Amino acid sequence: MSKQHYSTTLKAIHWGTLLLVIAAFLSIEFREFYEKGTETRELFKFVHFQIGGLLLLLTIARLVIRKVQGVPDMVSMPKWQTAVAHGVHIALYACLIAMPILGVLTLVFAGKDTTVLGMEMQGWVAANKDFAHDLEEIHESIGEAFMWIIFLHAAGALVHHFVQKDDTLVKMKFSGR
Repeated sequence: MSKQHYSTTLKAIHWGTLLLVIAAFLSIEFREFYEKGTETRELFKFVHFQIGGLLLLLTIARLVIRKVQGVPDMVSMPKWQTAVAHGVHIALYACLIAMPILGVLTLVFAGKDTTVLGMEMQGWVAANKDFAHDLEEIHESIGEAFMWIIFLHAAGALVHHFVQKDDTLVKMKFSGR
């Protein structure tokens, strides 16, 4: 069975994920405008943590739904483009899963008392500030790479739409052409 478009559910998850990634990025960047320990800074961090938890759950749901519902076949393209497209998708999912997990582990090993989506994130392991710092560095490095991967993904979609004039982007739009 060949599908022409992604399901409405997968489209909503795709675009919702984009909005949540932007919100996660902005929330952690905006915290820098406030002094450490201020309520506003802590609120931005809290929002960042909640969004990370939502992104992890949404990504897991997305992968399950993709498996159950299936997805449209890729348009015909050279093997190298297919390989790049698959690689970018794998990298996107890897970031969407690894970043929230690394974020939670950073909090846990730092001994921070916080809650993510109603779950207490402390006392799982003995605090280890050095390891927490290392995890945070990895989390941030993946975040920087993630932005470039998102750029590649978006650029690829735009090239398909405007240069190659195929249906790659149309498959993810809520309306027709």
